[in-house]
Amino acid sequence: MAADESAVYYNAQFVNDLDIDCLVFTLIHEACHVLMNHSLRGIGKLHYLYNVACDLYINKFIVDEFGMNPESGT
Repeated sequence: MAADESAVYYNAQFVNDLDIDCLVFTLIHEACHVLMNHSLRGIGKLHYLYNVACDLYINKFIVDEFGMNPESGT
């Protein structure tokens, strides 16, 4: 999955292979990228490093706010 300033993109087979808990976690994760304007705020930054930092921040946010585990999706 991926996200930019206005959309979330996905591969249908990837989505079909996820269990529901992992899918929910992943959708929240990608929505956070959109809501936090990461694609726009990352302009001029090292893309890979910035994306990893954003992913870590978002995963911690989801764990702290929703009590979900990124490994199991629950």
